[in-house]
Amino acid sequence: MSSPGNFKAQLDVALKRATSSAADLEQLIERDLDRDPSRFAGRTLDDMIGKLVAAAEREHWDPALLDASMRRFARLNRGGIKRDIDGSTYTLPGRDRDYRPPLGARLPADAWNAQRTRMERRVCRIVRRDPDGHTALGTGFLIGPSLVMTNWHVLAYLLAGILRTPDRVLFQFDYLEEGAAGRFCRLANDWFVACNPARDAQRVGDNDLDYAVVHLADAPGDDEIEGARRGHISVPPPVSQGNSRFTVDEPIYIVQHPCGNPLQLAMNARGVKAVRERARVTYHVTTDEGSSGSPCFNRDWTLVALHRGPAPETDANEGVPIDSVRDHLPEDVRDEITRVA
Repeated sequence: MSSPGNFKAQLDVALKRATSSAADLEQLIERDLDRDPSRFAGRTLDDMIGKLVAAAEREHWDPALLDASMRRFARLNRGGIKRDIDGSTYTLPGRDRDYRPPLGARLPADAWNAQRTRMERRVCRIVRRDPDGHTALGTGFLIGPSLVMTNWHVLAYLLAGILRTPDRVLFQFDYLEEGAAGRFCRLANDWFVACNPARDAQRVGDNDLDYAVVHLADAPGDDEIEGARRGHISVPPPVSQGNSRFTVDEPIYIVQHPCGNPLQLAMNARGVKAVRERARVTYHVTTDEGSSGSPCFNRDWTLVALHRGPAPETDANEGVPIDSVRDHLPEDVRDEITRVA
């Protein structure tokens, strides 16, 4: 099963921007990939890269090529695939359905892609309706048929009462490619469910969880899509005492709408870096403005964190562990999401 053509094109362009010499490329091929550089000889560096990427895609070792490239060529940070270069890190458009699972995945390819599709259908772009169009605010995801979780700071103006017209906030599902109509939902009249603000980015504690849960007027989780219910993302039960949901250098996936763009999946095969006081988990996965409020998953597509943005004073991103959010939710909300899971 080969990776999608646009991923091949992204990798080709990124390598061309990041590689300074044929000698650099030959070292990567021989030392990091244990392959014969003469197979990819060309008149120019661009020719060599083109042959290398084409062979990797054809022979199904393109994830290994990307992994080796990111480790060796720090300049891929500016090359268009990712900002971070730690591990096998890349982004796939949400419309690509046929992709080989990344390094570290435990599910077979068919099951991995099927679960990915289910999770992506439950993620929405959050926008504000303005006179001249829509302004992207962030990302959210269903935790019940009509319940959406996102960051507090994504809806801060609404939650603080500054934005006095809740009907201007819209939740767009199925925005998979530019120009797609998607499925728009409005807030219910009794839209507020729960929240906990982030008072200070430098301060981390149980009262700085930066989450919000709101109630939609419709129940998009009950939609039927291709013969199956859309569903929602289950908030997992607590882990047993003394255990952690995170292991350093384990894979992490983020489904997001960066900059308000169509849905993307960003992942790193060794993404998780640290957990701080149960209130933050840090990871190396590329995101952007508009990614705030995205769900973070482990290698088995279990929800593990709520993405919130760059981690202060580091080169990593951070999210809020989902266990901390769940424990902070009012009891009736916890009961509701448990009943519908």
